[in-house]
Amino acid sequence: MSMSLTVSTTTMRGLFLVCVAAMLLPSVKGNRSGANVGACISMVPSGHGGSTQAFPSPFTIKPASTSYTPGNQINVVLAGVCGRQFKGFLLQARLASGPTTSSGLGTFAATDSNAKTWCPANPSITHVNNDLKSSITVTWTAPSSAQGDIVFVTTFVESFSTYWVQQTSVVIRDESLTNPPPNYPGVPSSVLDASSCASTTPAPPTTKAPEPGRFPKDSSCRSTRGCFHDCDSTGCTFVVGWEDSSDHVKFFIKASFPGASNAWMAIGLSDDQKMGSDGVTECVNFNGQMAVFNSQNTGRSNSKLPTTEAGLLSGSIINGVFSCSFNLTKQGTLDNTLFSLVRERYLLLARGTALSASAISKHDETPFVTTRAANFQRFEELTIGAIPLTLVKAHGSLMVLAWIFAASIGIVIARYYKPQWPESSCLGEKVWFQLHRSFMVLVVLAAVTAFILIFVEVKGWSELGEEASKKAHPILGVIVTVLAVLNPIMALFRPHPNDANRPIFNWAHFGVGTAAHVLAVVTVFLGVNLGKPAVPSYVTWILVGYVVWQVLIEFLLVCFKCQSESKDRSENYELAQKGMPVQQQAQPAKQQGSCLRQGLLLLHIAVITAISTAIIVLIVIS
Repeated sequence: MSMSLTVSTTTMRGLFLVCVAAMLLPSVKGNRSGANVGACISMVPSGHGGSTQAFPSPFTIKPASTSYTPGNQINVVLAGVCGRQFKGFLLQARLASGPTTSSGLGTFAATDSNAKTWCPANPSITHVNNDLKSSITVTWTAPSSAQGDIVFVTTFVESFSTYWVQQTSVVIRDESLTNPPPNYPGVPSSVLDASSCASTTPAPPTTKAPEPGRFPKDSSCRSTRGCFHDCDSTGCTFVVGWEDSSDHVKFFIKASFPGASNAWMAIGLSDDQKMGSDGVTECVNFNGQMAVFNSQNTGRSNSKLPTTEAGLLSGSIINGVFSCSFNLTKQGTLDNTLFSLVRERYLLLARGTALSASAISKHDETPFVTTRAANFQRFEELTIGAIPLTLVKAHGSLMVLAWIFAASIGIVIARYYKPQWPESSCLGEKVWFQLHRSFMVLVVLAAVTAFILIFVEVKGWSELGEEASKKAHPILGVIVTVLAVLNPIMALFRPHPNDANRPIFNWAHFGVGTAAHVLAVVTVFLGVNLGKPAVPSYVTWILVGYVVWQVLIEFLLVCFKCQSESKDRSENYELAQKGMPVQQQAQPAKQQGSCLRQGLLLLHIAVITAISTAIIVLIVIS
């Protein structure tokens, strides 16, 4: 093959920049949906770290034929030995005389849904996802003219840092050649001997009975049906399976539902990982009778459809395990957008209490969602992903910042630290007042922002469930926010200290502020137990610790205050007994024990900061 050498300087510079970009970009991160362009020549996975394994590969390259003629096709199977599975691969056909340096030959066709053609300038085929694969079958079409003996060259990726580069198959003989085939060094690559599996691969874990409330994983997952589950070594709490048929898909739901008699389970078909514009199919068990219905999610609300396209196959609740199976047509006769099964969809799984044979309550907990969209024409295995809860987490974090952190400090300063810095001022105001005002402004800003964020997230009013505690959370949240905004507005109209109405204002300001703080803490207690996000249960005990600390610190400061006022009254009485003007002793001075009181304030700030930070971190990472 000849190539023109009359390439302009501009063209060479452009090609150089493209090559540099191709080498740099893929080195940033490995690609889960196929080999990077930079690997098309070297076949080395970029961004994986480590180096190719030195011991024999546990993966084989099995061509259906050991010879070819121009234009004919050969099926090639990539498979694991001893049950080993690979996540990624890159396959090319190269000259047997130069398997590590020559270019790809012929073309590939992706007959397997786990594969796609790649590297147009260097014909290859690679993976489309990083799911575990036991085997892949592809079709290679030979070039239109004889090229010589070839081999299939493959890079296998078993895990992020475990891979085998440029593994070669047996020689595929060019039938147009008449001379005896030469010996090609290193061809084929050595492969793990199946007879040595027991000594070279880890023994499978001993099968043990699942823990209470869990059941064994279905062995048909990935073999005869696709699955979405939460299974681990202790068993499963749910499995959703599907089997493709000519015009419909058969679904299976199995879930642990201890103590349930009247209950429902539902799957949602969604184009994202959020509720909204979803096609829903629910299995409802009421008084021992199972029925299946279709509904749709519009925003945060669910409405039952007048007709049902799902066909119930079976259903029961036995020993706390809910089982249901049904058929759904692929094209979705009710709504070919909401219920379409011919394109990839995310699966959501929810459950709750059945109120009647045809009425259900809101789901008991945040629905489970798949890590990625499911393909219902494939036997794939999906696990739980995270429903995006960014605004919910921001709402919770801001409310903790407002009421657990800022309000707890601002209120203590206003109540117990007015005499602490009598001779100091800040921006023309007393130090205690400026500190109090700063913390309370933070309370209002954080609370109002959190209030707006949650309304944006739920797109209006949210019915969190049938339980009284879940119904109370949004109601109390509105009351707290109103009080939080009302108090600073009242402060703008506070009377002069010598005004006759000043005591009325003081009591009103105190009452509104205290009510807001107490109700806010109650609302936070309710909020962390809503399950959205699923913060650890021990956060409730952290909040209990916060309440105990807040009561303790205020009790100590009340004792200091009473002791100081008692001493002042005693000194005034002694001055009066001696006939001296009481006013003479009323010079600005720090109260007795002010250093200890100041130390308590610093300790209080440190403790409240630690508690608030811990809760916010747990909300964010949950």
